[in-house]
Amino acid sequence: MLPLGYSGFRYVDFSRNDMYEGALMIGTDSGHVSDGARNIAEEPDNDFAVAPGGSLIVTSPGAKADQETYSVFNDSRAEFPLGLTVSQRTLGWLTAPDNNYVILEYRIINSTDTALPPLYPGLYLDWNIFNYTYNRGGFDEATEMGYMYYYFNAPSRFRGATVINPEGAAGFKLRHNPPASSMNPLFYSEGEKFANLTSSPLTHDSSGDWSMVLSTGPFALGAGDSCLAVFAVMAADNLNGLKETATRAKNRYFAATDYQPHTDNLLPEQFELGQNYPNPFNPGTVISFALKSREKITLSVYNILGAKVARLVEDELAAGNYTVYWDGTDDRGKPVASGVYFYQLRTSQASQTRKMVMVK
Repeated sequence: MLPLGYSGFRYVDFSRNDMYEGALMIGTDSGHVSDGARNIAEEPDNDFAVAPGGSLIVTSPGAKADQETYSVFNDSRAEFPLGLTVSQRTLGWLTAPDNNYVILEYRIINSTDTALPPLYPGLYLDWNIFNYTYNRGGFDEATEMGYMYYYFNAPSRFRGATVINPEGAAGFKLRHNPPASSMNPLFYSEGEKFANLTSSPLTHDSSGDWSMVLSTGPFALGAGDSCLAVFAVMAADNLNGLKETATRAKNRYFAATDYQPHTDNLLPEQFELGQNYPNPFNPGTVISFALKSREKITLSVYNILGAKVARLVEDELAAGNYTVYWDGTDDRGKPVASGVYFYQLRTSQASQTRKMVMVK
């Protein structure tokens, strides 16, 4: 996405990029926002770093869509990190009626050993639709969709985003981008970012240079807990078409995926080992498990011959929900070969084993 030099968002007229800037933002308060949007120096706030083994993987076709991507990153570069690990998956389709949106799925994990304040994940999207000085925008409550469009005599070229996860939209803000100059810079502070993540929806009928923030949550994450924030970024010729696209994107997502909702710090009712995600995977995957009581546990990975490949956890843990990221390496730090693997959770009282597949 611009200004970093990437291709942004193109629809119908593929020679024209409609998005000047786009970024993920996750905040808990005005002093703690981890994001990639512009900052007070008018530069990208590069708070996220690629996690070990988490570089972007593009699969065409994917298991669920015509094109899928997967990556893992954390907020270790932030001035005040929240201690988050984020796995990002995108889903896109080539043919109508599903070729005018892209789904962005974020599994957000609290990688610290303490609970976090309620957090708000959201997208910052600076649309420049045809001529950005003639842009307007609004929010549709029925579809929980924020949108912008080009207006010159009549509305056209609608672009926007909708929240797919059941928690729905938490905030929406149309942010006015004043003309950049030394006396009026395009500053974007942490405080304003958090305010935008938690703003009440407003519609603006006046033309100008606008950007938008759409958020979901809030999510209260205990140590090791995770939540799922899912958005669709969309395009259509008119507002009704964009509303229909928002509904279609939601239906397609739930039909195509094994949706795993927000996991919180309520005590589980049973011992359980979840299916890894994604599966198949490359290079890494997320494994979740639940303990109904305090237990000494081991979580290990085995190859198809039964030989132990990696020991992921060996510890005594309190009752709760846990999430572990395996980067696809063995105990010596070497990448494993493609193929079938088994991961096993064992306690003094029980054990469970599941299958996963590494692809290269």
